[in-house]
Amino acid sequence: MIFELNLKFVYLQSKNQLELYFEDCYMQLFSLVKIINRGEILAMYSASMLPLNLDKLKYFFSELESKKAKVHFVLEAKTIKNFDEARTILFSYSLKNMFDKMHQIDVSDIRNHHI
Repeated sequence: MIFELNLKFVYLQSKNQLELYFEDCYMQLFSLVKIINRGEILAMYSASMLPLNLDKLKYFFSELESKKAKVHFVLEAKTIKNFDEARTILFSYSLKNMFDKMHQIDVSDIRNHHI
C-alpha cells in the first residue's frame, strides 16, 4: 500500500542553508526559521539538535508558530509544531545529558530536573 502525503518539506539545501551541528550554536537554525514560508515543514536530522536552553527553544517555536510551520525530525520520526511538544521530546535528551555529567545518579536530581 502506498500513501501519498501532501506535505511541503523545507530541506536546508533548498534554502541555501546547511546546518552543521556545533554545540549550543543555532545561528543558521534561527536564520532559517525567519525565512521559512507559511505552512512549510523544516526537516532536521534529530531533535537533539534543538536548543536545550528554554529561552532559545521558546524563541525558535514562537517564530515557527507565527508562520504555521512545523519541524520534522528524521531520527525520531516525529513532526512537532509547538514548544510543549518539543519539551516532551527533549526531556529524554536532557536526562541523558544530566546522567552523562554525573558520576552517580541521585534520585533528587532526576526529580528536580525540568525542561
